[in-house]
Amino acid sequence: MIPKLHHADFLTSWQSIEPESVALIFADPPYSLFSKLSYDPEIDLKKLGEIYNKLLKPNGQILLFCNLDLLIQLKDVFSTWFHYRYLYVLEKSSGMPASTQRPINNIEYLSVWCKKGARETDLTWKPYDFGLKGLPYHKKNYSMKTTTRGNKKTEININDDGNRYLKSVIQIPAKPNFKKDEKNGHPFQKHQKTCERFIKVYSNAGDTVLDSFTGSGSILAACFKTGRMGIGYEIQKKYFNHAKTRINNLTAQEVLF
Repeated sequence: MIPKLHHADFLTSWQSIEPESVALIFADPPYSLFSKLSYDPEIDLKKLGEIYNKLLKPNGQILLFCNLDLLIQLKDVFSTWFHYRYLYVLEKSSGMPASTQRPINNIEYLSVWCKKGARETDLTWKPYDFGLKGLPYHKKNYSMKTTTRGNKKTEININDDGNRYLKSVIQIPAKPNFKKDEKNGHPFQKHQKTCERFIKVYSNAGDTVLDSFTGSGSILAACFKTGRMGIGYEIQKKYFNHAKTRINNLTAQEVLF
């Protein structure tokens, strides 16, 4: 499914998307850390929340990259329409020093949201599709107590395939370790394979996934690789062209082979 990428401001150009048609909103909104720079502006979170609420399916979910300052703002503004569920900590293999008086920051956050009133059991959740692996094992349970009400342990835990349940702290590569054909000039580029894994966990093949701040195009590329219909918006001409070239090269390669 070829992604649709628009050179436009999402906040003023979203109307072509059908209401309640988006299964997953997956985006990296501006943090406004560098408000004087064109690629990191301050955005109207109230307007963003209103639009997300119109486009998201009743049982759809939202994944937003953020820092703690942005998360606090999101929890304040988005609470009108959405329920904040939990947070992932993405630990990078390296970070960028900000000051000799501070530790090197090598983590990023990914917040998870759903519409108010949505039942957790109705939300798409496939934790093993993230692809965490370990050694197979057979382990005896010496205690039959469980923290989950109504569940009972078996006498022996059996794991023959090595698959592991998704955890809230995840190791990811830093940009210098990305594949060469993935890299472009965007300063906040996301790792494509990590995006693919989250898309598999929180959506199904054929679903529509919206990236309202496309940037480098990693999320749209991940949509294509996982069989989702990606829709993206990028206001900056430079990064729109980077993302468009990346998507065109990826889709042409897949069609050719």
